[in-house]
Amino acid sequence: MAALLNTDADYLVELMKQQPEARNAYDEGRAEASQKVRGTLFQRATGVKKPDGTWDVEPSMLALKFWCETQEGFKREEKIEIVGLDGGPVAIASMTPEQRAAEIEKLILKRKQSLDE
Repeated sequence: MAALLNTDADYLVELMKQQPEARNAYDEGRAEASQKVRGTLFQRATGVKKPDGTWDVEPSMLALKFWCETQEGFKREEKIEIVGLDGGPVAIASMTPEQRAAEIEKLILKRKQSLDE
């Protein structure tokens, strides 16, 4: 904002402290801009249909995901568990760091292959 007004941020903060109407104008402008962005994001998430039923703006899964995470509090977490033979612990106590790294790489590759099936 300060750059748009060709001034520095400290001056702008001081101006807003001294002139409440400047602060109010800034707050109102920011709220209006945020509302427009939220509206556009919602349209991207849900899509907009033309009167004939075809899509003017197709729904976007990326926008929907962003909306759900930021507005609805949904979070998607992926967890990967690494286990040893028959679901037991991974034997690492008697391995060198190089052997340990190789074993981990094998287990990761095996897990990726099982997810691809």
